[in-house]
Amino acid sequence: MKSTDQFSGSFAVRLAPRPLYRLWFHRFMELLFIRNEPVDSRTSPGLSLERILQRRDHKVSLLLPLLDPEDPALRSFARRLITVQVELDGETHELSILTGRDRDGIERTYLAHPGFEGGLDEAHEILFARAAVNYLGENESVVDIVYGADHVGALALRQLQIEDDAAIRILLVHDSPIPEKDALLAADAIFASREALLDAVDAALGDDRAERILRLLTPSLDQAEWNPLTDPALKSRFDPLDLRGKAACKTALQRELSLPIRDDIPLYGVVASDEDTAGLELLIEIGPELLKNDVQLIVHTDARGELIGALEELWDHFPDRLQIRTGRDDAFIHQLIAGADLLLLPIERGDDLLLALAAQRYGTLPIVSKAAPIADALVDIDPAIQSGNAFIFGRLEREELLAVLRRARGAFEYRDRLKRLIQLAMRIEQSQERAAEFHEHLIIELIERGETPAA
Repeated sequence: MKSTDQFSGSFAVRLAPRPLYRLWFHRFMELLFIRNEPVDSRTSPGLSLERILQRRDHKVSLLLPLLDPEDPALRSFARRLITVQVELDGETHELSILTGRDRDGIERTYLAHPGFEGGLDEAHEILFARAAVNYLGENESVVDIVYGADHVGALALRQLQIEDDAAIRILLVHDSPIPEKDALLAADAIFASREALLDAVDAALGDDRAERILRLLTPSLDQAEWNPLTDPALKSRFDPLDLRGKAACKTALQRELSLPIRDDIPLYGVVASDEDTAGLELLIEIGPELLKNDVQLIVHTDARGELIGALEELWDHFPDRLQIRTGRDDAFIHQLIAGADLLLLPIERGDDLLLALAAQRYGTLPIVSKAAPIADALVDIDPAIQSGNAFIFGRLEREELLAVLRRARGAFEYRDRLKRLIQLAMRIEQSQERAAEFHEHLIIELIERGETPAA
């Protein structure tokens, strides 16, 4: 059997004929993610990309700066005897190393330096990027694919390019401003979390764009956790063909929270975090105008103090239309999404935005801001209620939020039309299996080019 050496350095692959190569690929890829901070699958409705690919039997590891030495999650991690040294601006820096596995079973390596604590400024981003590459070189790490996230990851990819490391380099862009052009040029492929960021990357690359693969990072949902046919938190089960169980979930939710049991009015669900309360404050402000209509509203939030007091004051005026559930109860979030007709996510950033996908899967139409990255994966429902799968508004501002809530209430009057859109939304393929296959096909495309374009 003929084979050819396609790469050298840290990424040496003997490429067999395609069918056998694809079998090898699905078993033996070594993937390294370089991030500023980890993505914890346990706090998100979707799994991290690391966990998605790990589930496909790839060996996945994570390299990060140690931002919080007192983090309780690191108690089981071991401090290595070796250190990493970096020469930067005529000064020698020595970084210690902690290793261990996170709750998802992914191997994490932290590089520790006093300047990293509390967050990285520009100088310490450069220091970490240099240290990450030195660590990989000194440990003779064999890595097939390196994923770098945002500025820190982009700097590390650029350093790998300078060191002439032959691993395939993929840049993940989640936020603006995007990395500088020289860092973008170090990537063989670039994924962006939304169309606007992808357009910005495209413009920044200019004539060099053709040499690189640009793709949108498609959000995905853990369908083992979010399945209305098997969800143990629900009072009744349902699917797109039979929505009677969803109606029963609405009734159970109303009964549990002492709301009038009515199926003829829209029930808005709201999930709000204390990490971003601006949208919740706005909802409280417009609450009287919304609740003077024949609607019901259930707010689940772990906010505290004055915000809860303001919600309770609103409840005093509308006890048969508003209920509040405080804290953070994952089972209740499942029940709320299953029982509500509409789900408002009053944020423009954060993991909770993935609940918009969960809402669709549970036959509940999400209401989100156009400024939220998840909006790129949704389609606004048209005025004739003939197409779409969400209600999308402009910015989190008073009049825009009130207008979209009223628009959703008006659409509820045409429930036969909405039912068809709901059933279509429930069938949308949102699985992480699809996301993993998407990445695998991209990597195969890069490998089969025969050499990395940015090298």
